[in-house]
Amino acid sequence: MASEYERIVARAAEDPGTAGDQGEESWAELLRNWLPATYHVVTKGRLLFEDDTASPQIDILILSPDYPLHLRNRKLYLAGGVIAAFECKLTLKSNHFKKFFETSELIKSKTPIGNSTTYESFNSKIIYGLLAHSHSWTKNIPIADQVFNIMGKMPTSKEGLEFDKANFYPDVICISDTVTYCYRKNLSFIEDADEVELKMLQEMKSNSMLSLSYDAYWSDSKDSWVYGIVHGALITNLFHRMAYSNISLRDMASYIMKTDIASICIGKTSIYSITLDDFVIKNYFDNGGSDNPWNHWGKDL
Repeated sequence: MASEYERIVARAAEDPGTAGDQGEESWAELLRNWLPATYHVVTKGRLLFEDDTASPQIDILILSPDYPLHLRNRKLYLAGGVIAAFECKLTLKSNHFKKFFETSELIKSKTPIGNSTTYESFNSKIIYGLLAHSHSWTKNIPIADQVFNIMGKMPTSKEGLEFDKANFYPDVICISDTVTYCYRKNLSFIEDADEVELKMLQEMKSNSMLSLSYDAYWSDSKDSWVYGIVHGALITNLFHRMAYSNISLRDMASYIMKTDIASICIGKTSIYSITLDDFVIKNYFDNGGSDNPWNHWGKDL
């Protein structure tokens, strides 16, 4: 990806449109090479929602294995058959974030959200993210500083991620030469709290809380294997999310998640006191508690 970026940027001034297309295709190729072959990766299309409205043009879409062959190249894709959608940038800039977050809210607000489990209640059926080869901010500083500088450019409130928009934020942001951010939602309740969670709940005088964060995965190394960590976090996140709805992916997803391909992460967390019904907690334990990584009533959403 690094060599592709250098090659594409060198010619970008001559033909910006072609440069953008080449950048999208390099990401599409990475996804085709790493995701199961039954998922179809296509470029440039719009999502058609149930109310007969359509999204802005999306750069890359991942289609369900069940998506009709006859419709795969129609460029107006039925939202019910879209697993994930991505905006692509060669060089990520501050002004890209606003539109990206707005498009995420549009897509997720148009996608039906179930309410039969806590996972369904907090997640759109379509994964939405941004893929960039590089970024425009200072690079002669440690990568860790770059990571938090970029996080500060995201259009969230001064207090952090907002509770009212918890379902609408983008799921993943991957900047190939720097970092991958994965959006995380986590429930904590007093019946299954660890020592740290218990202390926080006591301080909040609450029995349960919701934590929202963008967790950053990167390496301080300048070596080429940094890209393995950044891209590894992207693929791990996608497998994890896709396996919630596709049981056949769970063995592979579990294997990937148990490796150190995504390494450790750190993020800035926003915490909210919430009220959970007793049946939510009961279903959590009835479905295996924290021992079941695919628990739809689980704490990691």
